[in-house]
Amino acid sequence: MIKFFIKISEINYGWTDITFENGVENITMNVSYVLDGLDSLLEATYKLNTISNESESSFFSEPDEYRIFLKNENNILKIQIFYFKEKSFDTLEHIIHKGKLVFKIETNKKRFTNQVMDLFYYLLNTYGENEYKKVWGNEFPKILYEKLRNLRITYDKN
Repeated sequence: MIKFFIKISEINYGWTDITFENGVENITMNVSYVLDGLDSLLEATYKLNTISNESESSFFSEPDEYRIFLKNENNILKIQIFYFKEKSFDTLEHIIHKGKLVFKIETNKKRFTNQVMDLFYYLLNTYGENEYKKVWGNEFPKILYEKLRNLRITYDKN
């Protein structure tokens, strides 16, 4: 299985760089708090672990957008990141034709989930809930973080 990591730079007045990498290739997206892509990533991860084998996340780069599509098949998680010149509200079929595929990787769902949880653990411990809101412009998604954390603890016990 290919290595997979998610990294984030320091949040600076509602902007940050988030990087997806596989040890050889990477994509760094400069994203803003508008549409709260971090929360969207956590929601997509929770959905993937509870109710669906497919989910998506969106990061706004004003006016550009990065859309992350996640599809789990037989415990192989396919991740595709598309770039758009401007925010797109279209369906997946239209998006694939309008957007540019800028990164793809296969990993497993557990590895992806652990990377997302590590990212939010880092954010919570670096900024705390109050400072997170100041620098990111949105509330820390504590309830969803705790739900996914509890789900991960349950998985780790099995």
